[in-house]
Amino acid sequence: LEKSAELSDGGRWIGVHVRLGDYQYIPNMGLAADVYYHRAIRLLRQMGNDEKILVFTDSPELVRDREIFATAGDYSVVDSEKSGSPLETMLLMSQASHLVMANSTFSWWSAWLGKHRKERAVIFPRPWINLKTWDDRDMHLPGWVGVSRESIQS
Repeated sequence: LEKSAELSDGGRWIGVHVRLGDYQYIPNMGLAADVYYHRAIRLLRQMGNDEKILVFTDSPELVRDREIFATAGDYSVVDSEKSGSPLETMLLMSQASHLVMANSTFSWWSAWLGKHRKERAVIFPRPWINLKTWDDRDMHLPGWVGVSRESIQS
């Protein structure tokens, strides 16, 4: 909750959720790779959002030095495991001025809890999971923006 008070007083910021953990070993889930985060952050920047980025993750050691965040501007990584309870992390993510989701129910609920925030952009990965039979068209709220998490194949 200390981080929550610090961020509420500090103005606007962009939350980015990177979910790795066991998703690295569950092929049907699929990971939202750097290409997705690059597209999502670039879109937010093109919309005029140049706020600091706070990256929430369950795997800080794998995320901290990723080039995508280093080139995206002012950012810091929040170790979700050490920053407090999962509920505190979710509530903190819900307070972001804008949110880039992972394909995770944790991200989804964080976005939903922050739905009252005015002028908030929420970006989610498409497809949500790696199953071609899964229809994710009903997974997002009106106004959320789906961005491809897949690389363009030549």
